[in-house]
Amino acid sequence: KLIAPLAEHGYVGMAIDYDLSPGVRFPIALEECKEAVRWLRAHASEYHVDPSRIAVAGGSSGGELAALVALTNGDPQYEGAGAFKNFSSNVKAAILYSADLDLTKFSESDDAILPYLGGSCSAKRDLCLQASPQSHLDGELPPIFIGHGNADEDVPYSQFTNFVEAYRKANGQITTFTAEHGTHSYAADPQWFQANIEATLDFLQKNL
Repeated sequence: KLIAPLAEHGYVGMAIDYDLSPGVRFPIALEECKEAVRWLRAHASEYHVDPSRIAVAGGSSGGELAALVALTNGDPQYEGAGAFKNFSSNVKAAILYSADLDLTKFSESDDAILPYLGGSCSAKRDLCLQASPQSHLDGELPPIFIGHGNADEDVPYSQFTNFVEAYRKANGQITTFTAEHGTHSYAADPQWFQANIEATLDFLQKNL
């Protein structure tokens, strides 16, 4: 639903799958996302993609991974053991909708984080920080578009505001979209869908 209007403006969309099997822990998902970017770059001519202009996007936990892909540009620690190593996994920009930005702020018994990390954030502190985009705001920061509903009950709006403030303090270029009274799924809600897409397109036209 979100990819179609972008494709109508000439953008190519590729959906990334990553392993959600029991026992698969972070950073496997991030490594697989980076491998997907390398795959796309390796097949760029086949799909008429400009390999110098690739952005990554995602919502909720996918937004967390999209942010991490962009914020770890050039970091060999998260490249993994996948294929196409002769291609870069770097992306030029990121688009985040209702993203998980700071895993340390969730409940210690969160039923999504426990299997993702293999334990609670306090028990897996270093891994929890590695999996939190909020902890990767050093080095060269790519342009980011970030949207969030201020009535989100799954990922508190404070995660959005804290991230935006920190990104700007780190001299990163960040474009924001707030859905007034929007919930976690604001991006797919007809009330904000068109405005969110138009803001996303404007961001892409300026930064990609």
